[in-house]
Amino acid sequence: MQVLPNVGRLEKSRELSDELLEVQPEPGARAAYARALHAQLLGYAVTGAHARSRETLDFIARLGPEVLESDVAARGNASLWRAVYTFILTTDIELALSLSRRAIVDLTQSQVLYRLSFAHILQSFIYWGLGDLDESERAARAGRALARRINDGYHDALGAWYLSLALSEQGEVDKLAEAEQCAWELQKCADNPVFD
Repeated sequence: MQVLPNVGRLEKSRELSDELLEVQPEPGARAAYARALHAQLLGYAVTGAHARSRETLDFIARLGPEVLESDVAARGNASLWRAVYTFILTTDIELALSLSRRAIVDLTQSQVLYRLSFAHILQSFIYWGLGDLDESERAARAGRALARRINDGYHDALGAWYLSLALSEQGEVDKLAEAEQCAWELQKCADNPVFD
Protein backbone atom coordinates (compact mmCIF):
# COMPACT_ATOMS: atom_id res chain seq x y z
CA MET A 1 0.00 0.00 0.00
CA GLN A 2 2.82 2.40 0.82
CA VAL A 3 4.25 2.21 -2.69
CA LEU A 4 0.97 3.13 -4.38
CA PRO A 5 1.58 6.91 -4.25
CA ASN A 6 5.04 6.36 -5.77
CA VAL A 7 3.48 4.69 -8.80
CA GLY A 8 0.66 7.20 -9.28
CA ARG A 9 -2.12 5.20 -7.60
CA LEU A 10 -3.14 7.93 -5.15
CA GLU A 11 -6.87 7.14 -5.15
CA LYS A 12 -6.28 3.44 -4.44
CA SER A 13 -3.89 4.42 -1.64
CA ARG A 14 -6.57 6.64 -0.05
CA GLU A 15 -9.17 3.88 -0.36
CA LEU A 16 -6.95 1.31 1.36
CA SER A 17 -5.95 3.83 4.04
CA ASP A 18 -9.60 4.38 4.90
CA GLU A 19 -10.21 0.63 5.04
CA LEU A 20 -7.37 0.16 7.53
CA LEU A 21 -9.21 2.29 10.08
CA GLU A 22 -12.35 0.12 9.80
CA VAL A 23 -10.77 -3.29 10.42
CA GLN A 24 -10.33 -4.78 13.87
CA PRO A 25 -7.18 -6.89 13.54
CA GLU A 26 -6.82 -10.26 15.20
CA PRO A 27 -4.36 -10.22 18.13
CA GLY A 28 -1.64 -11.95 16.11
CA ALA A 29 -1.89 -9.35 13.35
CA ARG A 30 -1.84 -6.23 15.51
CA ALA A 31 1.93 -5.60 15.17
CA ALA A 32 1.79 -5.78 11.37
CA TYR A 33 -1.27 -3.57 11.47
CA ALA A 34 0.50 -1.00 13.65
CA ARG A 35 3.44 -0.94 11.18
CA ALA A 36 1.09 -0.27 8.25
CA LEU A 37 -0.75 2.46 10.12
CA HIS A 38 2.48 4.18 11.17
CA ALA A 39 3.67 4.19 7.56
CA GLN A 40 0.59 6.19 6.59
CA LEU A 41 1.75 9.04 8.82
CA LEU A 42 4.38 9.99 6.22
CA GLY A 43 1.78 10.71 3.56
CA TYR A 44 -0.49 12.47 5.99
CA ALA A 45 2.34 14.66 7.27
CA VAL A 46 3.55 15.62 3.80
CA THR A 47 0.03 16.53 2.69
CA GLY A 48 -0.81 18.37 5.92
CA ALA A 49 -3.64 15.98 6.80
CA HIS A 50 -3.96 16.81 10.50
CA ALA A 51 -7.32 15.10 11.04
CA ARG A 52 -6.31 11.88 9.27
CA SER A 53 -3.07 11.82 11.26
CA ARG A 54 -4.95 12.15 14.54
CA GLU A 55 -7.43 9.42 13.54
CA THR A 56 -4.55 7.09 12.72
CA LEU A 57 -2.67 7.85 15.95
CA ASP A 58 -5.86 7.32 17.97
CA PHE A 59 -6.44 3.97 16.25
CA ILE A 60 -2.83 2.92 16.93
CA ALA A 61 -3.25 3.89 20.60
CA ARG A 62 -6.28 1.58 20.82
CA LEU A 63 -4.12 -1.33 19.58
CA GLY A 64 -1.96 -0.86 22.69
CA PRO A 65 1.73 -0.04 23.09
CA GLU A 66 2.66 -3.66 23.70
CA VAL A 67 2.11 -4.55 20.02
CA LEU A 68 5.53 -3.11 19.16
CA GLU A 69 7.48 -4.15 22.27
CA SER A 70 8.97 -7.38 20.95
CA ASP A 71 9.67 -6.24 17.37
CA VAL A 72 12.66 -3.90 17.13
CA ALA A 73 12.08 -3.24 13.41
CA ALA A 74 8.45 -2.31 14.05
CA ARG A 75 9.50 -0.01 16.91
CA GLY A 76 12.08 1.63 14.67
CA ASN A 77 9.55 2.21 11.92
CA ALA A 78 6.96 3.51 14.38
CA SER A 79 9.46 6.02 15.79
CA LEU A 80 10.52 7.03 12.29
CA TRP A 81 7.01 7.75 11.06
CA ARG A 82 6.03 9.48 14.29
CA ALA A 83 9.13 11.67 13.93
CA VAL A 84 8.00 12.68 10.43
CA TYR A 85 4.51 13.47 11.68
CA THR A 86 5.78 15.34 14.75
CA PHE A 87 8.28 17.44 12.81
CA ILE A 88 5.94 18.45 10.01
CA LEU A 89 2.55 18.73 11.72
CA THR A 90 3.36 19.78 15.28
CA THR A 91 5.59 22.35 16.94
CA ASP A 92 7.52 19.89 19.11
CA ILE A 93 10.79 19.72 17.19
CA GLU A 94 12.69 18.34 20.19
CA LEU A 95 10.28 15.39 20.33
CA ALA A 96 10.76 14.85 16.59
CA LEU A 97 14.54 14.77 17.10
CA SER A 98 14.20 12.35 20.01
CA LEU A 99 11.96 10.05 17.93
CA SER A 100 14.44 10.15 15.04
CA ARG A 101 17.26 9.16 17.40
CA ARG A 102 15.19 6.28 18.75
CA ALA A 103 14.39 5.18 15.19
CA ILE A 104 18.09 5.16 14.27
CA VAL A 105 18.96 3.00 17.30
CA ASP A 106 16.19 0.46 16.60
CA LEU A 107 16.69 0.37 12.84
CA THR A 108 20.44 -0.06 13.29
CA GLN A 109 19.79 -3.01 15.57
CA SER A 110 17.20 -4.51 13.21
CA GLN A 111 19.34 -3.96 10.10
CA VAL A 112 16.42 -2.54 8.08
CA LEU A 113 18.92 -0.53 6.08
CA TYR A 114 16.68 1.30 3.63
CA ARG A 115 14.61 2.64 6.52
CA LEU A 116 17.78 3.43 8.47
CA SER A 117 18.98 5.50 5.51
CA PHE A 118 15.69 7.41 5.56
CA ALA A 119 15.93 7.89 9.33
CA HIS A 120 19.29 9.65 8.92
CA ILE A 121 17.85 11.75 6.09
CA LEU A 122 14.85 12.72 8.22
CA GLN A 123 17.18 13.60 11.06
CA SER A 124 19.04 15.88 8.63
CA PHE A 125 15.77 17.67 7.91
CA ILE A 126 15.02 18.05 11.61
CA TYR A 127 18.48 19.45 12.36
CA TRP A 128 18.06 21.82 9.41
CA GLY A 129 14.77 22.96 10.95
CA LEU A 130 16.58 23.58 14.23
CA GLY A 131 19.25 25.58 12.42
CA ASP A 132 22.05 23.11 13.23
CA LEU A 133 23.56 22.98 9.75
CA ASP A 134 26.64 20.96 10.71
CA GLU A 135 24.52 18.15 12.19
CA SER A 136 22.11 18.42 9.27
CA GLU A 137 24.97 17.94 6.84
CA ARG A 138 26.40 15.03 8.84
CA ALA A 139 23.06 13.22 9.01
CA ALA A 140 22.33 13.71 5.29
CA ARG A 141 25.77 12.35 4.39
CA ALA A 142 25.20 9.33 6.65
CA GLY A 143 21.86 8.62 4.99
CA ARG A 144 23.33 8.95 1.50
CA ALA A 145 26.33 6.76 2.32
CA LEU A 146 24.04 4.01 3.53
CA ALA A 147 21.75 4.37 0.51
CA ARG A 148 24.75 4.03 -1.78
CA ARG A 149 26.00 1.01 0.15
CA ILE A 150 22.73 -0.82 -0.51
CA ASN A 151 22.29 0.58 -4.06
CA ASP A 152 19.17 2.55 -3.15
CA GLY A 153 18.98 5.34 -5.74
CA TYR A 154 15.74 6.74 -4.34
CA HIS A 155 17.12 7.43 -0.86
CA ASP A 156 20.45 8.54 -2.31
CA ALA A 157 18.63 11.23 -4.30
CA LEU A 158 16.44 12.14 -1.33
CA GLY A 159 19.54 12.48 0.85
CA ALA A 160 21.12 14.72 -1.79
CA TRP A 161 18.11 17.01 -1.62
CA TYR A 162 18.33 17.40 2.15
CA LEU A 163 22.10 17.73 1.99
CA SER A 164 21.60 20.60 -0.44
CA LEU A 165 19.42 22.36 2.15
CA ALA A 166 22.16 22.21 4.77
CA LEU A 167 24.96 23.14 2.37
CA SER A 168 23.15 26.02 0.67
CA GLU A 169 22.82 27.93 3.93
CA GLN A 170 26.47 27.70 4.93
CA GLY A 171 27.70 30.25 2.39
CA GLU A 172 31.09 28.73 1.61
CA VAL A 173 31.82 28.58 -2.12
CA ASP A 174 32.65 24.86 -2.18
CA LYS A 175 29.54 24.02 -0.14
CA LEU A 176 27.34 26.13 -2.43
CA ALA A 177 28.76 24.32 -5.47
CA GLU A 178 28.08 20.95 -3.85
CA ALA A 179 24.57 22.10 -2.89
CA GLU A 180 23.84 22.95 -6.50
CA GLN A 181 25.10 19.56 -7.63
CA CYS A 182 22.98 17.85 -4.96
CA ALA A 183 19.88 19.79 -5.96
CA TRP A 184 20.02 18.17 -9.40
CA GLU A 185 20.34 14.67 -7.97
CA LEU A 186 16.60 14.51 -7.37
CA GLN A 187 16.11 14.65 -11.13
CA LYS A 188 17.14 10.99 -11.19
CA CYS A 189 13.72 10.27 -9.73
CA ALA A 190 11.81 12.63 -12.00
CA ASP A 191 9.35 9.89 -13.00
CA ASN A 192 8.16 9.55 -9.41
CA PRO A 193 4.65 11.12 -8.93
CA VAL A 194 5.45 11.95 -5.28
CA PHE A 195 8.40 14.13 -6.35
CA ASP A 196 6.28 15.76 -9.07
